[in-house]
Amino acid sequence: MRSKGIRISPGQAEEARRRLASLGLLDRALRIFTDGTTVVLPVTDYPAGPFQGEQCLADFAEKKMKEGYREQARVPDELKKHLPSSFDVMGTKALLKLPKELEGHEIELGEAILKANPSLDSVFVDSGVSGELRTRSVRAVAGTGETETVVVEYGLRFRLDVAKTFYSPRLASERRKVSSSILPGEKILDMFAGVGPFSLHAARKARLGHVVSLDINPYAVSYLKENAAMNNLGNVEGHMRDASGFTGEKFDRIIMNLPSRSSEFLEHAAGLLLEDGAIDYYELLEDSAVAGRKEFFHRLGLDSQSRRKVKSYSPVQGIYHFSLRKIIS
Repeated sequence: MRSKGIRISPGQAEEARRRLASLGLLDRALRIFTDGTTVVLPVTDYPAGPFQGEQCLADFAEKKMKEGYREQARVPDELKKHLPSSFDVMGTKALLKLPKELEGHEIELGEAILKANPSLDSVFVDSGVSGELRTRSVRAVAGTGETETVVVEYGLRFRLDVAKTFYSPRLASERRKVSSSILPGEKILDMFAGVGPFSLHAARKARLGHVVSLDINPYAVSYLKENAAMNNLGNVEGHMRDASGFTGEKFDRIIMNLPSRSSEFLEHAAGLLLEDGAIDYYELLEDSAVAGRKEFFHRLGLDSQSRRKVKSYSPVQGIYHFSLRKIIS
């Protein structure tokens, strides 16, 4: 399989492999190989900073996949068709959405997931996110049941609690996409920061800039501050505050990742923008209503420069990202 790689001398290969693994960039589905003079390590993406070795494209052999949890789950044959094809992994924790047909078989599923994934230590049934604090309703069905873990995302490390804070591993590429447009020195407001994934990506890209991060969940703010320190990002300032009451400063960019309620805060956010400032705005919308949203933004003094569908939420709804820019009168 043709894929990205790092070509490096044999003497440096093991150290490089360990570092790529710690950054979450080592492609574990492909085999490392040597051509006799160098070792080629498969990567999902190239490291952002300086890294020994040469970036390359190479033909890698795919690893033979081990038997998955669905093959190992001890449930009646007639129920196997209802086994979820995937589940979310956060560090050493697996979070599984359980179809009603499999109620009563949670323990069997949890044990099968742990057996098929030795790096995990706990499996939880995830009943969804709710409440103003955006917390998950989770129930341990296998393993230690401890809810705190550490997630690695494009070289950043986040400590979090799967029961007390909100984090979605499925938005990792979205967070990187947004941070790629940030310029060094930008002053940024993350209005609904959680444990800090958007904030820390932004702070790393802004370098000499500054990120102000807000959330009303005290556990999330505590983890955010810890995560900023753990990643040596001194340009992140975390506050336990409601975004609607935040005033005083003005920003080059505002990140608004609260799709179900973001429209309630948008007028206030527009007033916090510097001239020609930008907003990365997420909203849960009926697909049929997306085109008409431009007029709403314009009434608030904002121009919608681009939009894209981040994910489907239902057959007729989706979460959309809008790149908004303050209109200069």
